[in-house]
Amino acid sequence: MNVIGVDDANKVLTVMFGGAWSGDYFISIRHKVYGLVNTKGLNFVVGANVTSVSPNSGSKYGGTMVTIQGTNFGDLITDNPVQISTLGAVGSIDCFVQTTNSTTITCRVDKTSKADGTEAKMITFLKVSEEAKCTPNSTCEWTYNTPSATLTSAAASFDGTNWTVTISGTGFVGDTSNVDLIANGIK
Repeated sequence: MNVIGVDDANKVLTVMFGGAWSGDYFISIRHKVYGLVNTKGLNFVVGANVTSVSPNSGSKYGGTMVTIQGTNFGDLITDNPVQISTLGAVGSIDCFVQTTNSTTITCRVDKTSKADGTEAKMITFLKVSEEAKCTPNSTCEWTYNTPSATLTSAAASFDGTNWTVTISGTGFVGDTSNVDLIANGIK
């Protein structure tokens, strides 16, 4: 650990370190003049927790946007990869991180061939490759399902400036903030 500040007036010692595995750490301080300082009973906790996952189910065809709330997440989308797992790492499905900050991750679930009702666990990894723990009052459970919306037609038209895509069907819920359209090219 690197000592970056000593405030004798307020009796505060500030240190920084690059990271550690989650857990409780005991403190040991050695002073150059006074030797080993009594730190009996002093410790600090390192780690991250998941406090909520919402929603807890989504389409097996992928695309569900999930919000994960918790503590001590990274600020880069590569800091905290998210997967949905039914058998540990075997057969895990990615949830592609869209945004992240210290308390919130949003990710979009990839498609799967899992059957309706398949239950799994949402796993949020930390920068050090371990999992963030689910707090006792939260759930990290996930269930795949077939969406109730059905599509009956899709048509595109061009007005000389813009393309408009009209999609018809049943079971659409909400307003435009609930819908993302992804068009993949056919060759």
